[in-house]
Amino acid sequence: MKGRYVPGRASPFGSFSSPGSTCFSGLSDFRTPRRNTCRDSRFYFPWYYAFPLAIIGNLLPVPLILLFFNAMSKAICKTETGERMLQWLLERTRRRGKLIEQYERIGLALFVAVPLPMTGAWTGSLAAVLLGLKFRHAFLSILVGIIIAGIIVTCATLLGWSVFVMGGF
Repeated sequence: MKGRYVPGRASPFGSFSSPGSTCFSGLSDFRTPRRNTCRDSRFYFPWYYAFPLAIIGNLLPVPLILLFFNAMSKAICKTETGERMLQWLLERTRRRGKLIEQYERIGLALFVAVPLPMTGAWTGSLAAVLLGLKFRHAFLSILVGIIIAGIIVTCATLLGWSVFVMGGF
């Protein structure tokens, strides 16, 4: 019986549905009840587990970037391709870092909090290094920004994107 599907069996990651079920209730086959939704699907992972894991996962490289970026950049610049890639990355970070230059710690938190491409924790870490912010201030600002971005994305996911589109976000 070990390793087999058991209907109604509890799991720390939510309830699992039977093999052959889908996320769409209208497409379930004869083995699954009609009530099957995405919440009952095989890959359901509750938001209250995903939220802290996402914050931790996003925060893991931040101290490494803040502490060792200067040493890594010297090693990367030894090759022509590495130097071009690094210059491209630094130029994009400098262009997007005007908010950080103006408001420093609050600007860095807001920069990281916007859930758009090239405005996350890693780019914020690069901007903090380029602007010479202290490690402790930069790390705390980035942590606050990650938490705000996580709240925005979690709410958008749980409430549905239509709420954000109608709200003008």
